[in-house]
Amino acid sequence: MSTLVAATVKATTLEETTSGSITVAKLLTPWELVESYVFSTSVATVDFETGFDDGYDHEFVYNNCTPDVSDSLAMRVKEAGAYISSAAAYRNAVVTHINTTASVSSSQQTLIFLSAGSAIGTAEQAGGRILSMNPGNALRTQLNSSGVGATAATATVMKHSLNFAEREAAAVCQGIRFFWTAGNNFAAGEISQYRRKRS
Repeated sequence: MSTLVAATVKATTLEETTSGSITVAKLLTPWELVESYVFSTSVATVDFETGFDDGYDHEFVYNNCTPDVSDSLAMRVKEAGAYISSAAAYRNAVVTHINTTASVSSSQQTLIFLSAGSAIGTAEQAGGRILSMNPGNALRTQLNSSGVGATAATATVMKHSLNFAEREAAAVCQGIRFFWTAGNNFAAGEISQYRRKRS
């Protein structure tokens, strides 16, 4: 589904200065681009299934993503060859802020929310970042995300969501799928995947 983009990563030689378990070399370890998908045609889902090796953190950056019908952005995890969508498969702890109104919720769901309670309309664009620590290990896939959306209308509505989520079972993550919760298509936007070696 995704278009593979070659990434050139320049190695850095640096004498490590240790402070606890964190070294200067680790802090300067570069993120490498794994894949990037630009929506030139309307699609319902975008799957990233490359580079999920043990020992790497992953970051996903999405920007200017718009559905063809007002909808909420979400994601699922692939394990053992299938994207997990069973009841209570994921735990979401979400903070949503729409203009001056904020709400907090925690629940088990069939998906991971990225814009919970704040549907992105056809005149809006969603953007944000998702960080997952070493999803390629055999433990629970955990992540935190921050996203924002805004209308293009005169009376601008700002929508901001924070989510701390995890897969409610221990398994190796083989992929990440992005989709709109009501099944609508991506009309525009871009999603990119990066990774960084932990040591």
